Amino acid sequence: MPEREAWARLSPSERGRALSTVLEDLEEREIDQLMTMAEGDLHGDACDGMRDTLRAFYRDRKTSIYVSAGIPVHYPGERGFSPDVVVATEVPPGPREAWVVADEGKGLDLVVEVYHKGSWRKDFVDNVKRPAATDQKHRASGTSADQ
Repeated sequence: MPEREAWARLSPSERGRALSTVLEDLEEREIDQLMTMAEGDLHGDACDGMRDTLRAFYRDRKTSIYVSAGIPVHYPGERGFSPDVVVATEVPPGPREAWVVADEGKGLDLVVEVYHKGSWRKDFVDNVKRPAATDQKHRASGTSADQ
C-alpha cells in the first residue's frame, strides 16, 4: 500500500485500481504460499458464525460498529493481510471491499484469528501482532492510523 500522503492524492478510481493490483505485486512464490494456507469449510463456518454473532449482538445497540470476516486490511505503507474476523467501532457499518486505514481514518479495534488445522504462527502471531505493531508504529511517527 502507498504511504498515507500518496494515498490521499489518489482519486477514488485510482484507489480502486491500487487495491485491485495488490495481488499482482506479490511474487508467484507468495501467491502459492497464500493458496496453500487457504482454510476449509469448518474454518470458514467458524469465522462466519463469529461474524454473524457479533453483528447480531451490536445490531440493536447505539454503537456504530463494523464487523467482517476475511476482509483484506491495508495500513499505509504496509503489506496487506486478511485476518479471520475484524471489528472497528465508531465507523459506519456496511459492505466494503477492503479495510483501508487511510480511508477509514482508523485502524482495527479487534482482530480475531480462528485456529483450525492452519498455520499456528499465522493465526496466533503474525495476524494478531501485526495490526497492533502497525498502529503503534504510526502513533510513534505521528501518523496515527486513528487520525
